[in-house]
Amino acid sequence: RKRAEHGAAEKTVLLQAILDAAPATIAFRNLKNQFVFMNEQMATLIGGQLEDFVGKTSTEIRGVIAGETVEAMAASVLETKQPIIDREFFPPRNPEKFARYSVVPVFENGDILLGTVAIGQDITEHKALEDRLRQSQKMEAVGQLTSGVAHDFNNLLLIMLGNAELLGAKIPVDEISQQPVAQIKDAVDRA
Repeated sequence: RKRAEHGAAEKTVLLQAILDAAPATIAFRNLKNQFVFMNEQMATLIGGQLEDFVGKTSTEIRGVIAGETVEAMAASVLETKQPIIDREFFPPRNPEKFARYSVVPVFENGDILLGTVAIGQDITEHKALEDRLRQSQKMEAVGQLTSGVAHDFNNLLLIMLGNAELLGAKIPVDEISQQPVAQIKDAVDRA
């Protein structure tokens, strides 16, 4: 019995070490939506020690928070028994951040619901890179459009300039007769 207890304790320590090493926030909640365990990243995100949160809901820890929360997602998963995968939102506690969470039901023997596991990541930097890429693509498209318009406009100006020169060659060479042609050429050059 002592060996079995010692083996179970070693597995628990190993499991906690694995969860703490994961590059994500991870928490298991029971059927009452209370934390049963979580990794260090989740405890740090919430703001405290692991031991402070066991047996409590997020509402008990932080009070009621409006908007999309992992606790609301977990409650929905408990009710529907359907996973919520890759939901992206601004965490209400930290609205300058952007998070992606998946919450899945945990079953024993495939049919007895035990609770939910939430796995999340801070994707703020990823979203910022996506936004910069989108902005860059927009600027590239505007540049291509501008270049195309400038090219087409230049072609029209060359036609005007060529016709003005042909017109100037057919009009007598006195200054008064050539003045409108000179004005056309000046306007085309400025354009």
